[in-house]
Amino acid sequence: MACKICKGLFIAMMLFLLSSELNMAWSQEHPAPETVQPAETHESSTEQSETFIPGDFIFDHIKDAHEWHLATIGHTHVTIPLPVIVYSKNNGLNVFMSRKFEHGHAEYKGFRLETSGPKKGKIVDTAGGYVLDLSITKNIAALFLGFCVILLIFLTIGKAYRKNPVSAPSGLQSDAIDLALQGHFGLTLGQLEENFLAHLQAQPVDLSHIEDVRLSVLFYDTVRRYQQMFDPSAYFQTAWLADASVMREKNITADYLRRPDGILNQYIENLLVEADVALRSEDYTDTAQRLQALNVMLDILENAK
Repeated sequence: MACKICKGLFIAMMLFLLSSELNMAWSQEHPAPETVQPAETHESSTEQSETFIPGDFIFDHIKDAHEWHLATIGHTHVTIPLPVIVYSKNNGLNVFMSRKFEHGHAEYKGFRLETSGPKKGKIVDTAGGYVLDLSITKNIAALFLGFCVILLIFLTIGKAYRKNPVSAPSGLQSDAIDLALQGHFGLTLGQLEENFLAHLQAQPVDLSHIEDVRLSVLFYDTVRRYQQMFDPSAYFQTAWLADASVMREKNITADYLRRPDGILNQYIENLLVEADVALRSEDYTDTAQRLQALNVMLDILENAK
């Protein structure tokens, strides 16, 4: 359900950005009104306008704005206008798209987008009043878009893990891990696996480690067997607890609410605790004997049913 909601938000955001309000995302640049100036001043300003300043060019593209500029093709600007939400005492609350300003060449409902001076890029009241600007600017729109994309990725990965909690990641999950490994360490997931397996194979064989793993598996298998026979409301299928709603549906309650207190349950559980203590203290001989005795006991009890 959460994944569907996230996808809906993502689609809604994309539809909003590409809606009819975008005006096909193509807007012609409006020339600034010509003013009569002395010839020398006009020539001087023309020379200055023809001077390319890289810093200004870069910052004009990365700074916050009321429209999302995508590209310039000749004299045509490919832009995405964004919602303007402004309030002033003179004009009240107004909501409209930034294309109404025509790139700063037009006023709308008593507001103007400054294109020069200390308030360049800001919306001002033409009457000089204070303006409360709550508009969704380029930076805010980018945050919303990034949030939707990341939320979609994490919910999709979470859904996949809930379906297969004990399986290895695949598809989007493995791709995300693979890209992260390449970006930070210059290794793919396959290369990391090969290096890890080679590292393991190069390690000296320690028989005590083999015995520890063997007895650990036997211990947990014995615990699951006991639960299946004498405490079926305990969760023994995997190492992970299921979702609370699933546990209630399947009457899996022992992990949260109770534990069996019968004489037979207490006796077997005490033996399991003693086997666990021996295993943790690396007394593998004692552990093997206790687990063998437990399984013989469980065999007898199972046949007696």
